[in-house]
Amino acid sequence: MKEIEMTLFDDFERTDTESAKYGTKEFEYLNISARPEAKMCRDTLEDWFLSFPEGEKAEIKARISSNDDRQFQSAFFELFLYRLLTRIGCTVEIHPKMEGEVLKRPDFLVTSSKGEKFYLEATVATDMSDKDVASEARKSVVYDSINKLDSPNFFIGMRLSGAPQTSPPGKKIIKFLADKLKGLDPDTIDAEYKEKGNDGLPEWEYHHDGWNIIFFPIPKKPEARGKSGARPIGLQSFGAHWISSSSAIRNSIEKKSARYGDLEYPYIIAINALGASVDRESVMEATLGKEQVILNVAGSEPAVERVERDWDGAWILKQKPKNTRVSGVLVGKRLSPWSYLERELVLYLNPWAQKPYNSDLCSLPRFNPEEGVFKFYDGQSIKGLFEG
Repeated sequence: MKEIEMTLFDDFERTDTESAKYGTKEFEYLNISARPEAKMCRDTLEDWFLSFPEGEKAEIKARISSNDDRQFQSAFFELFLYRLLTRIGCTVEIHPKMEGEVLKRPDFLVTSSKGEKFYLEATVATDMSDKDVASEARKSVVYDSINKLDSPNFFIGMRLSGAPQTSPPGKKIIKFLADKLKGLDPDTIDAEYKEKGNDGLPEWEYHHDGWNIIFFPIPKKPEARGKSGARPIGLQSFGAHWISSSSAIRNSIEKKSARYGDLEYPYIIAINALGASVDRESVMEATLGKEQVILNVAGSEPAVERVERDWDGAWILKQKPKNTRVSGVLVGKRLSPWSYLERELVLYLNPWAQKPYNSDLCSLPRFNPEEGVFKFYDGQSIKGLFEG
């Protein structure tokens, strides 16, 4: 009997062409969607999975098909890195055996095209805590409930603040909105909006256990009115809130730095940074510390004397290097099956590394420390590597 080849996704005829609901998990949507872009993502992941080592397929499939988006993101990133490493000519051993009684193993032992070895550990950095994830899941249930509301003449706008500590009552919120929309004349509301702007729209406040919502109706264009089936949520705003992607990246580096003790070869931590404000400066801040402006106040007006680092990052504290087992970090910016070809992947080398790294990953864009200064070198893009 011929052995059935393991695949990531189920084999059936797909007919669902709807966009994803708020609460739909990433794997669930990719598995059921008949949209062409979803098929492209499935085909890509299946291709990567096909070349993944046989003995590791069951574990990574279990994670990528779980009902936990964090597991999906982590497994996707490992598949991505495996494909990346093989594309640049490396051979990869997954979860390599370590000397002695070591229970934990790095994700990859990589041998470069020239025979140089290094360890690579994959992780995901997000601005969201477990508490935030749980809160967003509760919100998503409510958003999906609201999108079931029949509102042929209005979209629903929302201004949101806070976070629900318990599950909000979806049915109660739908009834609240249905009662408010009842009897509203879209032409009257539209005229008020044109005259007064947002001040011309009625507002309805709803509160639940730390979550505050201000709903407001947005009149549809006359030609779009009277039609059922359209999702009513039209606008969401969340107000101002502090986001620190550098903290999430720093925490990921700190957590993985000493995980395996002293290693025989250079050690690179690969991070898929999912934060909303990720950029190159946030990675420099995570590794080296925040930038600070030094002012000269001797004159009549303060003047900028210089800009320097606080030196309070994952690699240095109070002028003393730390986490020197880490040779560098490879940071991807919000990589996903939908957009990885258009994203950035940059290598940041640690100037105080016990085992400096200088191998195939240096063909990527990189920050390299030279004479106390980080210099940026351009390199191969993800798109160039995967499609070249």
